Amino acid sequence: MLLFRQLLGIDVSAKKLVVHFLRQYSDLSTKCAGSKSFDNTKNGLVKLFTWLDKRIDSAYPVQCIMEATGVYHELAAYTLHDAERPTCIVLPNRIKAYARSLNNYSKTDDIDAEMIARFAAANKLNNWAPPSPHMRQLRTLTRERQQIVNERTEVKCQRVAYRASAHPPAKTLERIEGRIRFLDRQAAEIEKELKELCAADEVLSRGLKILKSMPGVQLITACVLMAETDCFALFNNRNQLIKYAGLDIVDKQSGTSVRGRSKVSKRGNSHLRAALFMPAKTVSKKTGAMSQLFEKQFAKYNNYNKALMPVQRKLLLLAYALFKTDTLYDPNYNNN
Repeated sequence: MLLFRQLLGIDVSAKKLVVHFLRQYSDLSTKCAGSKSFDNTKNGLVKLFTWLDKRIDSAYPVQCIMEATGVYHELAAYTLHDAERPTCIVLPNRIKAYARSLNNYSKTDDIDAEMIARFAAANKLNNWAPPSPHMRQLRTLTRERQQIVNERTEVKCQRVAYRASAHPPAKTLERIEGRIRFLDRQAAEIEKELKELCAADEVLSRGLKILKSMPGVQLITACVLMAETDCFALFNNRNQLIKYAGLDIVDKQSGTSVRGRSKVSKRGNSHLRAALFMPAKTVSKKTGAMSQLFEKQFAKYNNYNKALMPVQRKLLLLAYALFKTDTLYDPNYNNN
């Protein structure tokens, strides 16, 4: 029985890294070679490397696997990548589903690290590659702007409520107006930074030109599409993209007794779906294939948002096709 590969499952939290080191053999059996907890800091990662190097067999590959946990996993992921240690980042729901398939419903940091390592032993996972600095900045700016827009919407709703009250408080309304002006300035600053960032990067500049050639797509939508998909480099086919965006269809049917309604999963990237909502709304009001698709879906469901979903999916696939072929949108393409 020969050693096949070595796997390090890492459960990440804000302050701790709990690791589980697993050896997998040629008959696909596994054996734990150690587990330990380290601080989620640069010094803690140095100690992790020292601990790991004492246990690995340098003749066989070692893959480090962790869950995507907001921003808490980023320090470990980037440090491992910079140290040229193959790293894989997995969505937490995949680990959870795998643990349940083993009838494991307990949850501790040690168990989670073990499940991550065993999940990697049961699957072939692609190594993670970090986005470019410009791409990281683009994602940070687009998400920051969305937070500002959401906050501005909340404050405007408060303004409407106060104005409708029996005795509108003048000082409170004055402060609300000041907050709205402040948020407007911040949103404008971010839009300016987005333009400068895209102009400074050849790939982003070309991508922006391609996406803005599409109907209904302007600066913000184009930037969100590029930021959340790494300029579509994360995907090998359109089905992967649709599932990543949470725009895939989920069926519920079994035998003759279960006849559930098909629905959009909405389990993917919510930032993509939010960015595509207004463009879909815009093109659905115009003449053309998108409008016909919307009218067909609206006649079927009699629900505005449900009818927009297929239009959002169509726009996303169109953006993917244009980006992959490096082609500007041609409204007369079907007539040529």
